[in-house]
Amino acid sequence: MATWTTPKTNWTTNDGIGDTDLNRIEENTEYLYDQNDNVAGHLRNYVSGFTVNANSGSEGVYEIRVSGGIWSDSNGNYVDWGGAEMVKTLSATAWTAGASGQARIDSATYTTNGWYWVFALYNPSTNAHDFAVDDDITGANLGPAATAGYTLSRRVCAVLTTTHIAVAGIMPMHYESYLKTIEYAGIATSRSVSTALSANLSTPVTLTLPGGNDMVPWVSGNPYEDRGTLELEVVVSTSTRVTIWQSGRFGTTHYSGVGPRRYYASSSDIHDFKIAGDGGTIRMESTNAATVTVIMKSMTYNTDDLV
Repeated sequence: MATWTTPKTNWTTNDGIGDTDLNRIEENTEYLYDQNDNVAGHLRNYVSGFTVNANSGSEGVYEIRVSGGIWSDSNGNYVDWGGAEMVKTLSATAWTAGASGQARIDSATYTTNGWYWVFALYNPSTNAHDFAVDDDITGANLGPAATAGYTLSRRVCAVLTTTHIAVAGIMPMHYESYLKTIEYAGIATSRSVSTALSANLSTPVTLTLPGGNDMVPWVSGNPYEDRGTLELEVVVSTSTRVTIWQSGRFGTTHYSGVGPRRYYASSSDIHDFKIAGDGGTIRMESTNAATVTVIMKSMTYNTDDLV
């Protein structure tokens, strides 16, 4: 088994390369090869194979199911969940270790309308897997889990609690880390925004859900925001053509080709739009005066980069 040696990183044009240098480089290369099977190719900040489900019919109102997956952090720690699967309840009760426990980490603020982040946990002393839910995207409140021995953690995805469904609970969602996509479900009124548009006028639309949260996960006062692509289901009140675009990328003025454009023959037509989800405001333009309703359908969610 090859041994890792700290590389030389202060080379200058005056340095010569000798047999010691070449042996160090070759042995480090062999070390990486030896580790390939059990350290995910030494990829850092990596998540794969995880699925997260919330609020399905079999799991209850506030339950979250996390299964499978491998992950690594910025320090090169690698964890393989194998076929492990755990279900926890998100409520005002503090986190407890083990299956069928509580998910909310102790210092996270519990609210019935808020974004939370699911963190996979690992105890290197006992080889135990677990997960916790924090209201901070960086996992700043995970201390109690670390105290319990779960010293390694990795953010997996975001979930949203809402009172704006038939039974108050978590917005129904399904996350696949292979696809890096969260799919949302539940009644449309809990995940929709309606705006009245004047004819041929570029209009800003703030993507604030009925519970007061942005469609894009964020925490007030935190500089980090999850970014990706939002897939929106869009309906209108009358026959018209609608254009939707991200003003942060294409500006505030409407012009041909600024973003996806769809024709609605009547109010019964439904179209999907995909736009960059890197901000809480988008722009819309309609050829006729109309009320436009956008419904959150899915969003890409990439956690390969740690915050």
